[in-house]
Amino acid sequence: MGSMKKILAFSSAFSSAFSYLLAQEKPEDSLKNKLNIGFQATVISQYHPKFSADYSGDNSLQPNDESATSLTSTLYVNYHFNKNTQIIFNPEVAGGKGLSGATGVAGFPNGEVFRVGEPTPKVYIARLALEKRFDLKNDNQLRFVVGKYCLADYFDTNPIAHDPRSQFMNWSLMNTGAWDYPANVRGYTMGLLAEYAFKNNWSVRANYALEPTTANGADLSYKMGKDFGLTFEIQKDFYKDGDLFTRVMLLGYRNQAPMAPYRLAIQENVDLGDVRGVRNTKYGLSLNVYQKLSKNVSGFIRTSWNDGKNETWAFTEIDNSLSGGVNLNGRLWNRPDDTIGVAIVTNGISKDHQHYLKDGHYGFIIGDGNLNYGRETALEAYYNVCFMKYYNLSADYQFVNNPAYNQSRGPVSFFSLRFHIQI
Repeated sequence: MGSMKKILAFSSAFSSAFSYLLAQEKPEDSLKNKLNIGFQATVISQYHPKFSADYSGDNSLQPNDESATSLTSTLYVNYHFNKNTQIIFNPEVAGGKGLSGATGVAGFPNGEVFRVGEPTPKVYIARLALEKRFDLKNDNQLRFVVGKYCLADYFDTNPIAHDPRSQFMNWSLMNTGAWDYPANVRGYTMGLLAEYAFKNNWSVRANYALEPTTANGADLSYKMGKDFGLTFEIQKDFYKDGDLFTRVMLLGYRNQAPMAPYRLAIQENVDLGDVRGVRNTKYGLSLNVYQKLSKNVSGFIRTSWNDGKNETWAFTEIDNSLSGGVNLNGRLWNRPDDTIGVAIVTNGISKDHQHYLKDGHYGFIIGDGNLNYGRETALEAYYNVCFMKYYNLSADYQFVNNPAYNQSRGPVSFFSLRFHIQI
C-alpha cells in the first residue's frame, strides 16, 4: 500500500506540474523555438481471483487472489533543427509491479510492467535518438534514426493493437508474440534504423540493434559484432477516401547472443544459465494485417513464428502465435472518442522448449516445475472512455486458459482498471 501511495502521489505531482507549464507556453513560442513537448502518464491496477493449480514453481502465477499496480510516466521532447532533422528525448519514470512479479503467463496481461523487482518509481532515459529525413525524387523519402529507442516504435505498428496505454494490454496482442525484439528489461535498445518510403505507400525498413548482456537483462552488450539483432519489414498501406483502409506488414528477424540451446540444457539437466556462453541465433517471421471493415469498425490479424531452438533473450517465451480482434469506434453510440476492443490470441512453444520446461527447468518468465503442455490462449476485451480531451479511463477483462502452457493450472481471469493521460 505504501508503494501504491508513492506511485499515485508521484503521478499526480508530475501531471499537475506539467499541465501548469504547458498552460504557460504559447503555441507560437513552441513553433518559434522548434521545440515540441508532450506528456503521458498511465496507471494500471490489476487483480486476479484464486484459481485452480495442481502445483506451482518459481516462475508460476500465484494461484491465490492477487492485485498489483503499475505506473509509467513519460516526457516527450522533440527539437527540430529543420523540417527534416530532429532529436528525440524521452525521460521516463516507471514504478509498481506486475502480478506475481510479472511471471507465470507468456502473454502477460499488463504491457506496462517490466520484470524488475523494485516497485519504487525510477527515472531513466527511454529514448534519446537523432532522426534525419531526406526528400527524394517522385515524393519518395529516406529516413535514418540512430540512438536509443524501442523497436516497436517503428515495426509491427498495427493501428488498433499496438499501444498498451490505450488499446490491448496483453503482451501478445500489443506486439506480435514470437518476435523476440532486441531490448533491455524495460524495452529499449541502442540501434540504427533505415527506412525508405515510396510515393505509392510501400515502405521498407531495416534495423540493427544491441542485445542485452544476459537474457532479459538491464544492460546492453556493446560487443556490436557479436551480440545484435537484425530486423527487416516490408509494409504496404492502402487508402480509401483519404483514410487508411488496409495495412499489411511482413517482418523478419535474426538475433545473435550467448543464448543457450534448449537441447543442451536438457542433455546436461541444468538451467539455461548454466550452458550459456557460445553465441547462437534465433530467427523468425511475422505477418500483421490491419483492415478497416466499415466507418466505425476495424479488425486485425497477426501470426508469427520463430525457430524455438535457443532460449528467448529479450521479450517473452512465445515461439508461435496467432491473434485477431476488432475495434469499435464510439461514434456507433454517440461517443466518438470512446473505443471498444475485443481480441483473442493463442500462443505456443517449440518441442525443445516444452521438454525443457517439462524437466522442471525455468525460463525468465515462465516455469512451473513441471509441464502438462497445452497452448496458452487468451481473450481480452476493454472499453476505453475518453473525457476532457486528454484523459482516458479503461475497464479491461482478460481470460487466460493454460497459463504458461500448463493444462494443470488455471484458467484464470484478470480484471484491470487503467487511467491514461496524454497531452
